[in-house]
Amino acid sequence: MWKTFRRFVSSYSSWTIRNKLLGALVGLVAIALILTNVSWIFSVQSTISESIIRSHEELARSAAVRVDDFINAKVRNLILRSQSASFIRMDIPAAKFDMSLMLREDGDLQEISFLDRSGKEVIKLTPEKVFEAQELTDQRDSDKFKLATFRYGIEYLGPIYFSPTGEPMMTIAVPVVIPEARRNIERITTIEPGLFQRSPGDIFGLISAEVDMSNVLRSVSTISVGESGYIYIVDGSGVLIAHPDQGLVEKRTSLEQVDIIRRHIELDHALRETGQAHQGETVATSRGMSEAQEEVLATHYHMNRTGWGIVVQEPVESVFSPLIRMEQLAFAFLLFGMLATVIAGTRLAKLIARPIGILKRGADIIGEGNLAHRIAISSKDETGDLARSFNTMAEKLSHSIEGITNARLIAESERNKLSLVLSGVTDAVIAVDFKYTIISFNRAAEELTGFKVSDALGQPISRVVRLFEGRHEIPSSDYCASAGLPNAVAPFERHTIRLLSAAGVERTVRIATGSIDGASAIGLGCIMTIHDLSRELIAERAKSRFISIAAHQMRTPLTGIKWALLSLLDGSLGTIKKEQRDVLLKGQAVNENMILLVNDLLDVARIEEGRFGYEFARYDFKVFLERIVELIRLDLEKKRIVFSLVVAGNLPLLLFDIEKLRIAFLNILENAINYTPEGGTIAVRVARHADVVETIVTDTGMGIPPHDMERLFTRFFRGSNAVTVQVVGSGLGLFLARSILLAHGGDVKITSIVGVGTTVTLVLPVNQSKIPHQLLKGNTERNITILGLGDTQLS
Repeated sequence: MWKTFRRFVSSYSSWTIRNKLLGALVGLVAIALILTNVSWIFSVQSTISESIIRSHEELARSAAVRVDDFINAKVRNLILRSQSASFIRMDIPAAKFDMSLMLREDGDLQEISFLDRSGKEVIKLTPEKVFEAQELTDQRDSDKFKLATFRYGIEYLGPIYFSPTGEPMMTIAVPVVIPEARRNIERITTIEPGLFQRSPGDIFGLISAEVDMSNVLRSVSTISVGESGYIYIVDGSGVLIAHPDQGLVEKRTSLEQVDIIRRHIELDHALRETGQAHQGETVATSRGMSEAQEEVLATHYHMNRTGWGIVVQEPVESVFSPLIRMEQLAFAFLLFGMLATVIAGTRLAKLIARPIGILKRGADIIGEGNLAHRIAISSKDETGDLARSFNTMAEKLSHSIEGITNARLIAESERNKLSLVLSGVTDAVIAVDFKYTIISFNRAAEELTGFKVSDALGQPISRVVRLFEGRHEIPSSDYCASAGLPNAVAPFERHTIRLLSAAGVERTVRIATGSIDGASAIGLGCIMTIHDLSRELIAERAKSRFISIAAHQMRTPLTGIKWALLSLLDGSLGTIKKEQRDVLLKGQAVNENMILLVNDLLDVARIEEGRFGYEFARYDFKVFLERIVELIRLDLEKKRIVFSLVVAGNLPLLLFDIEKLRIAFLNILENAINYTPEGGTIAVRVARHADVVETIVTDTGMGIPPHDMERLFTRFFRGSNAVTVQVVGSGLGLFLARSILLAHGGDVKITSIVGVGTTVTLVLPVNQSKIPHQLLKGNTERNITILGLGDTQLS
């Protein structure tokens, strides 16, 4: 056999690769068969698990039957005794004798009492004592009397309580009634509906017994479960009433936090709320943590009659020990299969890798630049074919290298030209290749980033250019996405973004990135242009500051002029002529326009400085719009404009600042009036769409040219065709309106056709979460609901 094996191995070198792989496949199939057998072993786990669960359920049922039988025996005994004539006729001496006889015959009865139909104790006995008349109590308000006498005369099973000596006790009570028909009373387990009369006048009293439950509960808790499992019982609130560890029972230990008991309490409450507490059987098995914080397999049996839960539990480690042994066996088979695979695979790999090693050494030599080297493999299998193909490839490669070298020189020349062009650009321009490495870096980029050209070239772009939005640093793959994708164009643009220089100085910049046609030919992945906005922002802030100061300084004299003109017009300073009044009225109109302009300037300054305080409250939006329309009614009538307001459906109360929103809506509506000719039309439609309320204002005005649309919301801008209309305005209305709507979590959108008209859509959110939280902060006390609007709120 050994010689045959050696001949087999020696002839292996003449096999084709296909045959070699076939031999390896045979070995793998053999291992797969072994693993299949192991898998079959695993498949029986479910069968074993089901068997264990059935065993637990049977034990739980057996324990429940034992407890039920015990309780039924006590109830049956009380029912039999209640039929004695001594109780029905209220023969006290005879009844006392019957009760003492019950105590002697049943050692589990610790106390027995007889109540008359009014609920007063007539007789009360214990094995040691007969209670005197002054010791007897009125039990008419007790649960046992109410349930056993008022609810159709059923027996009463009280909750478990513990005697002073620590024994679990239960109160059992049955009514004393006359049967409607003669039956075999010995067969009665519990009082059946229809067995006794229902009329309260036929209930003669109540027999109540305090039953010692310790014997039956301890007999249940001593039932063995597997190797280390046990049974315990809890009441409806999860308190232990039976457990192998009697100390836990004596401590009244609550297990309501244990997984299986928590589900028991929830089930008991659900059954009692739905009135199904005495219907059917409820048993469930699950894994969870025990009262000793040990993972167990627990089967819970819910005793519907008493509300108790019987739990059969066993440690998972003990329950599944047969399964664990099977898993260990399967694992051993798996290791064996793996070992066999490794041994066979090592041998096969050694035989197959030898010609591949020769190919690798030849490839290394060619890779070092010796393109004249040829691989010598004379075998007739596929490796020989591969060697001949490799030699042919090396021949072609030697010719291609020369062409690649020339192409690289050309590409290098093109890069140098690009660098020369970029050096004269005033903005920072940076070029990277497909690996995000900097290949071009002009002088402006050097000044902006703080890196010298010699230090930046060849470095990753993320090390030289660090860009931030808020606290988040933008990765290079975001702003130079095209670098990793040759011939792809993935433009990126941000108008205000922060750049951190090498010296740690932050600058506000505008960035734009992209690719150019044919960039892949010279290894160019992405070109970045970065414009420094720092000086522009400083100038902008200075301008805003100047406007704010100027507006404040102008406000006082303008107010003085206003009151001076009013004094002249109302005759306080003497009578004026008609010509003088006309001049004064024109001056007053100009003064009012100047005051409005100053107010707009101050509002713009407050918005830019973040001091445009908002006071939010909930209002009826329809009423708000109707009040706004009243404010512009005179202007509409003066130009004979046909106006309509349509509110579709019922709108919810919206959260907004009524004063600020008044400014925004008046600006939009006044623009529509100013640029709509006499006799034109303005239509306002309001409707809710999903989570927003849209107000669409459509006019038949002059329209806005397309080239002006991008600048509509900038400060001091007026359309190029607006100069033909004699309208007083500052060019701040749309800027203010959009700023206010954005602060409310909404927006303003405009579409227009010259000569046809303009449509303005004002969007407000229904959900207050859309409003920037920093604006709501501190205004919580103002977020109240106001159903209507007073006249003074929009004056």
